[in-house]
Amino acid sequence: IRVYQIHDVPTNLWIVNEVRVYLGSLEIERSNAWRLRSRFAPWLLPAAFDNSPSTSWSPWEGARSDQFLEVDFGATVRLDRIDIQTCRDSDFADYRVEAVDAAGGWQPVETTTARREMEADNTARESAMALHRMGFRYIVATRDHFSFPMLVRTKAAMGLEIAGQSETGAVFRIIPP
Repeated sequence: IRVYQIHDVPTNLWIVNEVRVYLGSLEIERSNAWRLRSRFAPWLLPAAFDNSPSTSWSPWEGARSDQFLEVDFGATVRLDRIDIQTCRDSDFADYRVEAVDAAGGWQPVETTTARREMEADNTARESAMALHRMGFRYIVATRDHFSFPMLVRTKAAMGLEIAGQSETGAVFRIIPP
């Protein structure tokens, strides 16, 4: 399957926390045979398939309609639902889903969209704590970076405090657990 984000929104990131595929009510178990692909930040793509809502894949640039993620299951897989879990900041995203037909070409798949916000089970806080466990103590962001408004708006939920700021940006300290 291939999932395209179909809007050009240069001031927003497309962030995918988790991709799940189903047949009926059963989630199709992930496999080492799956091959993940994207032209944008492909080294981060496994984070969208790791069963953790606190990790994510993003192209790390403003949203464009040529951004996609792709999963080759390594075999024919029957499925009837794809659940793309995103954060509130990616609410603008709409998708075009394609699948490979019998001749090997990509064809659009009819889809419906149901929006629901990811559970706020401290996902933002867990993200900051993951950075802290890796040894990071501060996050620096410039005011013109697309992530700046989100960091300011969610700093308390993420366990951040502003350690310093200037007219060009701010330093956010990660508050340890």
